[in-house]
Amino acid sequence: LEWQVEETGTVMLYDLIIPILVLSVLLLVTVAYVIWRALNAAKRVQNYHDWLEFQAEDLREARNQAEAANRSKSHFLATMSHELRTPLNAIIGFSDLIRNVPGVPSQPEKVVEYVTDIHSSGQYLLALINDILDMSKIESKRFELYEEVARPDVLIDECTKLVRPDADAKSIAIRRTRKSFFLLCDERAVRQILINLLSNAIKFSPPNSLIQIAISHNTGEDFTISIIDQGIGMSAEEIERAMLPFGQIRDAHVRENQGTGLGLNISRALTELHGGSLTLESRPGKGTKASIRFPDHRVVQNPSA
Repeated sequence: LEWQVEETGTVMLYDLIIPILVLSVLLLVTVAYVIWRALNAAKRVQNYHDWLEFQAEDLREARNQAEAANRSKSHFLATMSHELRTPLNAIIGFSDLIRNVPGVPSQPEKVVEYVTDIHSSGQYLLALINDILDMSKIESKRFELYEEVARPDVLIDECTKLVRPDADAKSIAIRRTRKSFFLLCDERAVRQILINLLSNAIKFSPPNSLIQIAISHNTGEDFTISIIDQGIGMSAEEIERAMLPFGQIRDAHVRENQGTGLGLNISRALTELHGGSLTLESRPGKGTKASIRFPDHRVVQNPSA
């Protein structure tokens, strides 16, 4: 018996090559598709992880800001309790002495002294309240500028006279450059800025030192008023803290000088309302330079025109 096949095995394998290749390609495509899906899934997981990290960072930043705000609030309350209690004690104590202590009417010099202390304490409380109200108006964007053409050198003279008693008490000299310019501004706001900066310079300057006030302006550049002292100075961290609302570079319970920490922040806000800026340059033990800059378009060349 003899069995004869129509095709040999080799011929049959040749016939199977195409189906095998097709199946192999399909298998590779399937594997590639699975890998692609897996990679996309991994990428989505990574993106989701990154998003969670970003959200966590935002939450940490928000938490840090909330903690900083809470510390500022606590610091402000501690400062205000100290600042308000001192003049209130003077007002209550001296007024009580005038009212009740026998013999006081026969000593008019003492009455004048007590009344003077009561008046200065009341003025200080009024200044604190005004600062807080101004800060509230600025933060709520309700502070309006009443602009008119003014002479900065005249404003500087007025402010220097107001702070002169404090400077004289520490034998601090105040010198200034005399340049006549005309500036479109809110006189009360600029006066408040200058008084705040001059008061700070006097407050943190040692006795028998010098404070310089410089005015500079070139065409096309900002109009700048700089107040330079020889005081205790500040580090970069202290400058950043001092520019914050209620910021203090000394602890409220151990610092030697009065103040709520609103002066610099109010001054910067008032300067920015004019379209300008306030900057501090300082180093510990090397004094501080406070510069307020107003944009060039606020300089009036011919006010009578």
